[in-house]
Amino acid sequence: MTDKLHHAETPVNFDHALASLQTCLSASGWSGKIVWLDKTQFIKLPAATIGSKGDERLILYRPPIAIQDGFVRAEFDHAIAKDWIVRLEALGKLGDQLTYACLDSSAESEQGEMGIASGVKILVAAYSPKIIITRSRLIWLAVRYYLRNWEKRRDRAFSNQRILQTNKKIT
Repeated sequence: MTDKLHHAETPVNFDHALASLQTCLSASGWSGKIVWLDKTQFIKLPAATIGSKGDERLILYRPPIAIQDGFVRAEFDHAIAKDWIVRLEALGKLGDQLTYACLDSSAESEQGEMGIASGVKILVAAYSPKIIITRSRLIWLAVRYYLRNWEKRRDRAFSNQRILQTNKKIT
C-alpha cells in the first residue's frame, strides 16, 4: 500500500490538522466527510491474508454513522500536550460518501519517522481497501482469531528464514 505522506511544518491544533487531512483527502479523490473510528472498531487485513489475487480489506465492526470530532479532538489535544507523535490516517472510503479515519498517538515515533516538526503525521492511502462492515460479534471474533493465527504463522516463517540464512553464513 502506497501512502502519500504529508508533514505539517508548524505546531498545529486539531482544526489545522483536520483541515490538512481534508485537503489531502480532496487531493486524493476521497470524501471530506470523516467518520472517526476507534482502534477497536477496525481490522486491516493485508492482501497476503487472502492470497495473491486478493486486495487489502478493512473490516469494520459496528462503525458509527455520525461524525464525532469531540472525542478525537480531546485525544489529539492530550497527545500534543504530551509532545507525542499524532497520526491522522484515512483508512478507507465508502464510495464518494464518506471516509473512515482514525487517530493514533504514541510517545515514540515509528521506524523511519523523522523530521515531523509539529508531531503530526497525515496519511491518505493511494487507494481504498475493500470495506466489509459486520454487526455480528461472532464474525468479528472469528476475523480477529484468523488474523492473529496468520500473523503467528507469518512471524514463524520469517524467524525460520532468518535461522536458515544464519546457518548458511556459518557453514
